[in-house]
Parts: sequence; structure tokens; C-alpha cells
Amino acid sequence: MDKFCICIIGGGKFFETMHAPTIDTLDGIGRKVIVNPDKKYGEMIRQKWNYDAHYLDIDRALQTETFDCAYVITPHTVTKQYVVQLIERGVPTFAEKPIAETLPDLMEIKHAYSRCGTPHQVGFNRRFSPIIRGLANFISGTPGMSQLDVR
Repeated sequence: MDKFCICIIGGGKFFETMHAPTIDTLDGIGRKVIVNPDKKYGEMIRQKWNYDAHYLDIDRALQTETFDCAYVITPHTVTKQYVVQLIERGVPTFAEKPIAETLPDLMEIKHAYSRCGTPHQVGFNRRFSPIIRGLANFISGTPGMSQLDVR
């Protein structure tokens, strides 16, 4: 299997304690890139976790690199813009929740996906919680349904 290039957009404490240590153990990653507008923080991540490059903005990173996948770990106020941009560029993307602030923002992501078909996922580590499953069942009216399907 060829090694692939992963892009991390954002970062923060959750990234440093959860994602970075896990990514560091994976054998299939050949190139790691961090995109963060804070020059000092981005360079700290690059050095601490042995990343190959740090970019201050996604546009520059997308002009320079070819990503096989991306993690969007940003404040919720900017997550949608990155997710849409990556979907439109064909980069499979994982984003931490919340992925959008408003229904129109969520619909913009949905339409980008409908146009491009790029795989993406939103992290929701509580999706198997009994209360969340019960709420999903209640909303959907489907006994035993554990995930909501938004079409």
C-alpha cells in the first residue's frame, strides 16, 4: 500500500491530546501537513509531531500539496468553509462537530457533496449513547434506528 498525505486543518488541545498521538502511530502516512493561521502554533505542531509542512492558509496548501485526506479540527464558526472547499477539491474529509452553525450552512455542505460525491464524515463519538439513540428513534419514528439520515 502506498503511503498517503494527510492534512490537519486547525488543531488545538483536542487535536494534541487525541488526534496527533493516534496519527503519529499510523504506518500508512507518508506526509503530514498542518494548516493553521497562527504561525507560532502551527510551527510548534510541525516540530512536536514531526509534520512535513505548515501552511498559514488552506488555499496555499491546496495549491502546493495533493492531499489524500484531511481532518478539519477548527472552531465551529469556520468548519463549514473548510469542509466545502475540501469536498469541492475531492479530498475525503473528517470534521469534528459541529460541522455547521445554521441549516443553510449545513445545506451548503450537502449540496457540495451532492455535486462532488467526495466522502466525508463528521465525528460524533456519542452516537451510541442510549439517550442519543433514543432521540434518534423518536425523531425518525423507526424503532432500533441508531443514526439519522439527512437527505
